[in-house]
Parts: sequence; C-alpha cells; structure tokens
Amino acid sequence: MSLNTSPVFAYGTLLDNHIQLEVFGRLITGVPDQLYGFVLRQRAVAGTYPDIFPSPGSNSRVSGMRLELQPEELLLADTYETDLYTRERVTLDSGTEAWVYMGAGKNPKISNEI
Repeated sequence: MSLNTSPVFAYGTLLDNHIQLEVFGRLITGVPDQLYGFVLRQRAVAGTYPDIFPSPGSNSRVSGMRLELQPEELLLADTYETDLYTRERVTLDSGTEAWVYMGAGKNPKISNEI
C-alpha cells in the first residue's frame, strides 16, 4: 500500500471492469481478502445492488477484493455509490483497515441461517 492510497474492500459492482473504467478511468488490480462477521445480500439496495450487513456472533464471511485507490479515486467512488451507500471503516481478515460501502438504509436483523 502506498502512502497516497486508501484501501477499499469491494464485493460488488466496483469489481466490474466496465464500472472501474467508467468511474476511475483505469482497471484496478485488487488483492483477495474477506470480511469476517458480515453477510452479503444480492439486490439489497434499491432492489438491484448488493450490500453487506453485520452478522454478530456468526462465522459468516464476505469475499471480495482490496483495491488501492488514490485520494481523488476515493471521492469518485463516493460519487458513484451515491447516497444509497455510506463509507465505513472495517478491519479485513488480513488485518488491513479498509473502507467499505454499506447500504445507507437500516440494516435488517440477520440470523445465522442466512
């Protein structure tokens, strides 16, 4: 990680090459990582986009990629994610602290069965 970059944990559309080119103007090679204690739900935001939710007490993990974004790219990601998501700080399984985009709506209660 460079001093000028911020790690972002991506698990959805930010992993798509077309989206990366549209938002950042370049492809970003990520590093595989996971987020422990969270659940991934497809079509959870606006009935279309994925989201993650905390699942305390579960052994669930969300797999994704850790992307290193330049400061201006982080602002571009904020704009892309709109107000449907908020940017939160998390610690990934690798021990890296990273930003992650989570749905801005109220998180549903998640059972360990999901």
